Parts: sequence; C-alpha cells; structure tokens
Amino acid sequence: MDPQMIRFMAGVHRDMDSGKLKYVVLNGERLPILDEVMEEFGLVTGQTINKIIFAEIIKKSLAIVAAKAIIKKAKEGGMRT
Repeated sequence: MDPQMIRFMAGVHRDMDSGKLKYVVLNGERLPILDEVMEEFGLVTGQTINKIIFAEIIKKSLAIVAAKAIIKKAKEGGMRT
C-alpha cells in the first residue's frame, strides 16, 4: 500500500478517535458511516453491528452516493433527456 493511502487511513482513524467521524464496529473493526445512515438506522457511534446490518448500511450508503452523483451531474449540465 502506498504511503499516501496509509496517511489517509491514519487520518480517518484520528477523526474517529476525536469524534469527527461516526462509526460502527463489525468483527472488531471500526467502520466510518455517513451521518444520515447512522440517523436513519438509529445507530450510535461505537455500536457493534452484524453482517445483516452492515449489508443494509452498504445498500443505503451506495444509494446516497449515487443520488449525490446524479444531482452533481445534473447541476453541471451533464444530464441529457
């Protein structure tokens, strides 16, 4: 893994440590989660989850990211009808 990626990952962990990023725990690993996903599913930072909840988090997160990309593209005039 290149040093830039390691620095990025270290920064993410610092942000979770300081409370800037919300996260859940799966199999002993902290996973940063979007605020809107945490709120919608009623999760709290540091909560342990199982693979079923994790799968739903992934689905919701992907839907949010896709929607934001579509909105951004539309605002940039990239959407054609």
